[in-house]
Amino acid sequence: MSIKNNYGSPTTQDAEARPHGDQPTAFKVYRRRWVILAIFILFSMCNTWQWIQYAIVGNLIQKYYNVSSYAVDWTSVIFMLAYIPFVFPASAFIKQKGLRLSIVVGAAMNAAATWLKVLAVAPDRFWLLLLAQSISAVAQVFVLSVPSTVAFVWFGAEEVSTACALGVFGNQLGVSISFLVNPLVVRDHESVEDIGWDLKVAAYAFAGGCTLVFLLALAFFQDKPKTPPSAAMAAREEVPAGEEGPDLSTMAVVRRLMRSVPFLLVVLSFSLVLLAFNAIATLLNPLILKYFPGGEAFAGRVGLLFVVSGTVGGVISGYILDKTHKFKETAVVMVVAIFVSMLVFTFTLPLRNQAVVYAVLWFMGMSAGGYFPVCMEFVAELTYPEPESTAEAFLMAVMMGTSSVGTVLYGWMVNVTGDLWANVMLNVIMFSAIVVTALIKPDLRRFKMSLATNAPEAVHMLATVGDSRKNSVKSDAHH
Repeated sequence: MSIKNNYGSPTTQDAEARPHGDQPTAFKVYRRRWVILAIFILFSMCNTWQWIQYAIVGNLIQKYYNVSSYAVDWTSVIFMLAYIPFVFPASAFIKQKGLRLSIVVGAAMNAAATWLKVLAVAPDRFWLLLLAQSISAVAQVFVLSVPSTVAFVWFGAEEVSTACALGVFGNQLGVSISFLVNPLVVRDHESVEDIGWDLKVAAYAFAGGCTLVFLLALAFFQDKPKTPPSAAMAAREEVPAGEEGPDLSTMAVVRRLMRSVPFLLVVLSFSLVLLAFNAIATLLNPLILKYFPGGEAFAGRVGLLFVVSGTVGGVISGYILDKTHKFKETAVVMVVAIFVSMLVFTFTLPLRNQAVVYAVLWFMGMSAGGYFPVCMEFVAELTYPEPESTAEAFLMAVMMGTSSVGTVLYGWMVNVTGDLWANVMLNVIMFSAIVVTALIKPDLRRFKMSLATNAPEAVHMLATVGDSRKNSVKSDAHH
């Protein structure tokens, strides 16, 4: 079956059945899209809060549970590792069952994990804490690869990148609040029982909030609007189903994605950048305490600034993309900015100047946070009309794998060789990311589709996309 047939024009019967089929389709955006996005942001915030929840007060977790710093690091690393085996099953679930059920299931798992953490507040229950953290980590498969899908399904062509950036904003907001609140609530005490009381208060409050978010998703989250918001969305809905339609099984989509060199380069660039970002975020507490003894609150404020600046960068980059559609150029600028800030961080941290640390991590966080939605939207552009959930699941799975290995290696280097050489390693990785990003060829398929004025025209354009893919595959096979 040819790809052109998979993404071909609608049948004559379809055209005749459509009222005024020769007229532009009335695309419509609904006010409720902001409610849908807000619920997703809250869910994302509640999930990603837990990634750094214990690592940012790692010295207190070691004291309370009598475990090593390596064991505490795993409360963060497990978020990266658990994502990998579950992301593709979750992607298939999203495609088959839709956004509503996926978000409800994810929010339910997230809330259940937080109540387990209430039970885990006992010095001999670190194993239960890891189990709860693992459940939260599995729930994130319904968070990290979904912002582009929510944006594409509910928002118009001129606001989809901004909507995606706001979806990612929930992710970064959760981490930033975790950086701020956990060191303020869970404080150092001479008595282990007092530390346990702080952990219990934090666990009950957070479990109540996550339960409320689950109830909001159950009551108000909807699958998709009645009328598509853009030509690209309309075209995808017009694609013939069954034997005449494309093979949308997860493995079939992945095989097609693996033939796209620009997509693979974005995946590599994203993985290298997020490896550096996640490594520093996870080890920020011991890095700060080494040069600022007793600076747990300072470490929390630095972490907050690090991630809050990322939310600012994400929203700005989303707005820029909607206005300019300069995906590659924006990505290159972001990666260069991250590299420069990483280089400055490496050689200024030993100066023990709090103002310099604040300034450098603000700039680094804003650049890295801005890069996150740029990559997600870049992938959606390069891989259209493939399902965003599968393409971004692949993107996130590779990133999680490299980040987990990189974070463990970075932690080992910090302990064995010192933070200077560990940070030099991250700088080498970031320079490699610049080279990879510069090699990406920007083929903006989804943006070209948004130029169509009606659904039949968009579906016809999909056939052209199919032909170009088919020729590309033949060319690859020839070479």
